[in-house]
Amino acid sequence: MVDAIETNACLHEVLAGIEGVLVLLEQQSVRSDACFSALCLLEMVKAKLDALMAAGPGCGQGRSARAGCACNQDVHGLR
Repeated sequence: MVDAIETNACLHEVLAGIEGVLVLLEQQSVRSDACFSALCLLEMVKAKLDALMAAGPGCGQGRSARAGCACNQDVHGLR
């Protein structure tokens, strides 16, 4: 079984990494269409991760059919 506290800490580390990459992509997207495309894609991934983290533990572990889980909803227009 995965420890919820450890998982949460890992997700925050991933989120921090994504935010760092977003800063770099934003700087480079001024000069590169490819960087702009990557920026848009990674912003959507970050929005989905933010929504999953806000939904709390259990999301994606059999709870997704419940109405309260962000996995089963149109979060930030990603579905």
